[in-house]
Amino acid sequence: MSPVRSITLAFVPVSRFFCCIGVIAASRESPSEVNNRLLLGLGDAVYPNILPYDGSSTPIRRAGDILNAGKLHVILESASLQDFYGSGSPTADIRNEQRLYNYFGDPSMQMRVSKPLFGNFSGVFNGGLVHLSGLTGASGGAATLLENGVPVGKAFVAGDGSVDIDPNAPVGPGKLEAVVDADGFAPTTITVRDAVVPTPTPSPTPTPTPTPTPLPDLVVTGVTSTQTTNATVAIPPTVTLTVKNQGTAPAAASLGTVSGTNSQTGGQTTLRMQFPELAPGESSTQTVRGTLLYNALTGTADVGDAVTESDETNNTGTGQGPSYKP
Repeated sequence: MSPVRSITLAFVPVSRFFCCIGVIAASRESPSEVNNRLLLGLGDAVYPNILPYDGSSTPIRRAGDILNAGKLHVILESASLQDFYGSGSPTADIRNEQRLYNYFGDPSMQMRVSKPLFGNFSGVFNGGLVHLSGLTGASGGAATLLENGVPVGKAFVAGDGSVDIDPNAPVGPGKLEAVVDADGFAPTTITVRDAVVPTPTPSPTPTPTPTPTPLPDLVVTGVTSTQTTNATVAIPPTVTLTVKNQGTAPAAASLGTVSGTNSQTGGQTTLRMQFPELAPGESSTQTVRGTLLYNALTGTADVGDAVTESDETNNTGTGQGPSYKP
């Protein structure tokens, strides 16, 4: 019996060479006939119709499970091996076969024995649920939902090739993909939704500062009364009132007054002056001859509010007349 050193399980082409990604091999020489039964068991695990009378009718795709199925087949072949050995016993070789062979690689790796999934796949994200359809032939396969490459949900494909995945957390604006992994097929990625680009919030339109309407503003800047030097006044005294337009628009003609104590009667007297139109920044002084007003004087601009002003509260000023009564 010639020894068999190893059984190669799979190869993947890389450039012009071949790179082995999984090997079933013995740690030392092993008997050929037992190896033959192991090889048949390995093949039947992947393609159950090789030995229709033996083993499971369900294909096995994961490398570690394939090796275990091959070793089990060797044990089940004990009677047949006994006939082959004749007068000898195959027990020791069967036992050694279980110990010598190991799998070098990832035992959970699946063998792809069918074409990759092709078809008109579609994925829809609606109301928080992802619905996939068109996965014909992938019944029972796992469909994993990824957001920006991070798993956020998982479900299994139904017999009609559809699956609904309910994310285990609220889905954000990232890219959504579903990876379908079914036995015998290469994992298939389906784009459900590209990353949502947030709509920039428009900056609030600044409220324009209203431009103030140009208006005049009349103020009293001076009020005086002529002081006499004797009790008999031959010339009537002079009362003056100065009004200035400190606003930003011309002021129409207006009326001004000066009020104070009458030097003859001791009662209150009010004298009136007519002011012309005043340009912004312009002043006008008006003079009235009449009964002398003494002590505290009050001057008022725009009496009767004939002029619309920017400030209607500053039309009054004070002055000082003679301190004695003639």
